[in-house]
Amino acid sequence: MLKIGHEVVRPGKLYGDAPVTIPVPEELETVPGIPVNNREVDWYAREHPEEMQDYSQQAAQDWQFIEMKGSNAEAWEILMEHSRVDRPLVIAGRETADMEPTAEPTGEDVTQLIKDKARQVGYVEVGF
Repeated sequence: MLKIGHEVVRPGKLYGDAPVTIPVPEELETVPGIPVNNREVDWYAREHPEEMQDYSQQAAQDWQFIEMKGSNAEAWEILMEHSRVDRPLVIAGRETADMEPTAEPTGEDVTQLIKDKARQVGYVEVGF
């Protein structure tokens, strides 16, 4: 029989369900949280910054526009509608990227509030 190292308490499957306790054997215990290898983080941030996809995927995007425009009118319309709807979001993101927050922190765990509300309306949490 495996020796229990600690227990993890998770919320019940549906909102209002009792919490579930999961025993974790000592052999399966690791460090809490997500391990971070700073060398890898530095390398990826330097070699593959987020905006890199705009460059690395540009040929595929150009091809997609050419293919859809010439052969699939319905897909072309969907792509154009997607671009039209996203445009204000992209512009707003660019305009507000360097803004500092103006509200005072309340000390509330907003992430937990969002999770609780999602569970109330029927979403089931699947991750840890």
